[in-house]
Amino acid sequence: MMLRNRRRDEEVSYRKSLMQGVDVEELKSRAAGDAEAKTDLALAYMNGAGVEKDVTRGIALLREAADSGSARAQLHLGLCYDSGEGVKKDANLAQTWIKRAADQGYKEAKLAFDILNGMTV
Repeated sequence: MMLRNRRRDEEVSYRKSLMQGVDVEELKSRAAGDAEAKTDLALAYMNGAGVEKDVTRGIALLREAADSGSARAQLHLGLCYDSGEGVKKDANLAQTWIKRAADQGYKEAKLAFDILNGMTV
């Protein structure tokens, strides 16, 4: 549990650092047809980076991007279900979304999946 909490704190810090200086208006215009831009926009809303923080809107955008096949969105959505950030905590949905991302070869998702399943990293 401590590892999950530490990784989650590191993830939030990392997401905030990535969003520094991001042109949110450009992301909004690109998000309509680009799942990765939609993922970035979702993270901006979830972290209040360049926009007013709106976790509900961020989760909705993450779901759309994840449903479109974005492995990064699938991982972040899974992490939200694991921690309960913006959604009801649900271990099964966390596993499902993170596994989808891992199955696409996304290394960070493979690591998260291993951690969730108690495998040694």
